[in-house]
Amino acid sequence: MNEQRPAITIDSCSDEVIYEIIARKITKADPPAWLVASLKRWGPGVIMSRAIAAWQPTRAEMKQKLQGVKNAAQTLIVALNDGAIRGFLDEAPQQIPYHGQMDMMLRDLVRRADESVGSLVTKDGRTKAGRNKAMPRRASHPKTECAALIAEAWLFIHGVDPVPKNREAATAAEMLWTGSVKKFSLEPVKTIVEGVIVQETKSWGDKLSGWRHHFKLAKDPALANFRQEFRRHLNEDRHRSNLHAGEELE
Repeated sequence: MNEQRPAITIDSCSDEVIYEIIARKITKADPPAWLVASLKRWGPGVIMSRAIAAWQPTRAEMKQKLQGVKNAAQTLIVALNDGAIRGFLDEAPQQIPYHGQMDMMLRDLVRRADESVGSLVTKDGRTKAGRNKAMPRRASHPKTECAALIAEAWLFIHGVDPVPKNREAATAAEMLWTGSVKKFSLEPVKTIVEGVIVQETKSWGDKLSGWRHHFKLAKDPALANFRQEFRRHLNEDRHRSNLHAGEELE
């Protein structure tokens, strides 16, 4: 009678095995040790990006904060152009030599805060709806960064990016997205990200299909430097591994 083996779960896997499985999804064969090491070293960065995104204020909260910045800057502009107030400020211990530059900076801050608030509201001034946190326009979603890591490793191995609907690439991304958290111990980041995961498990739909959008965005020029840095590490790790293998043959 054949004895059934228990199913392998992320919780039961060691840190090394998790990244080896991810690397295997990318290479479609036994992965080189240097690729496993590269993914293992960059995995915690995915967790930190998730935590930072979770800490981000909501759109309504950010709108309020930016309005506060605008109000504070306007208060200082009025105060610094009030002769009575300036008279006292110029006595401690001398006249303000950079009033002109400060005035320009504060007015620029008012403009920036005003425009930033505009990106968070609709035409009628209402805060835009949605569950996503407030993120700057040039910021990348942490899931897109995760997809970019898998895409760059895929490109490094196969010479082309995975197509957005590639299930193997999506599985690798999903494992990197969730599996790396299981072996992460730094608090309060771990607790925050685990809370996010709990919320994600309640969502409907195919998780792997959800990665298509992020693999499309992974080709965005805004992520070019991020991917280039990861490629540099991949090159260095492979080169170091080849040197070590050469030394063993001598």
